[in-house]
Amino acid sequence: MIDFECGCPVAGCPNNKKLLKWNHDDCGATETIDSEGIVKCRNGHNLGEFFSFKYSCGEHDSKYGSFPAFLAALSICSNFGAELAFKLTQKLMDAYKDGRIPSN
Repeated sequence: MIDFECGCPVAGCPNNKKLLKWNHDDCGATETIDSEGIVKCRNGHNLGEFFSFKYSCGEHDSKYGSFPAFLAALSICSNFGAELAFKLTQKLMDAYKDGRIPSN
């Protein structure tokens, strides 16, 4: 597991291309992501797949991410490495095709 750092995946957010460290709203602990795209916090709370919950970066209320904004947000994740970035992009594309992520 590595710290979950990426841009904000909410459409139209100015922090879409800014590398952000994410923290769990409920307990404040740093969020991490594993090789399957599952996000947990350092206190052990399982938050689910990275595209399945709401994001709040301080520029807006908690909102779900959109497909194009997720792609942009993931493109700046320097700590992921090529293999994880590819896996997460594939998971994102599958979720979009299945209708689990909005197009905007």
